[in-house]
Amino acid sequence: MRHRSGCFPGNNEKSRSENIRQRARDEAEKKAVAERAAELARERRAELRHLCDRSGIPSSFDMTQITWSADYQTEFYSHLARAAYRLYFFRSEYIFETQRAVVVETPEAGHATYVFRRSTQFERFLALYISVTKQDIRKNRQNVANHLGFVTCVHHGKNIENWLAELTRYIGEPLSSIETE
Repeated sequence: MRHRSGCFPGNNEKSRSENIRQRARDEAEKKAVAERAAELARERRAELRHLCDRSGIPSSFDMTQITWSADYQTEFYSHLARAAYRLYFFRSEYIFETQRAVVVETPEAGHATYVFRRSTQFERFLALYISVTKQDIRKNRQNVANHLGFVTCVHHGKNIENWLAELTRYIGEPLSSIETE
């Protein structure tokens, strides 16, 4: 008995079970990668703590003091820092990883805040981000904006409440409820 398209009875069940097994392997691999990333973060934190202890830097020291510029405006930084669960510094930018987005900020008048979809492979995002310019992202050269998950840039403007409202709209987290210091 011939079947259309070369399909034979039983093949669908076999491919379904293969798909289920593959998804289970993928999930296990994702879990292993996430556990290893968490372990590396703990190791690096311990390493940094040890370095600070050896240098006489108290554990309460805010590392942003090392990178802070006199032209920076605390308001832009503090709202994002409270919403972030990870913070990176690159060039003159702070990279905030929040629950729903990655936000790149130079907390200075005249700049814009860049918003990206949160990547499940953050190291890959960082590797690509540090290899391109903001102009590459804005002009989507070599499709880089799409690869990074670029959503928008929010210009600082003169009114921080407008900036907060706009940013909250894009990252989906209530930044406006956070009081500035």
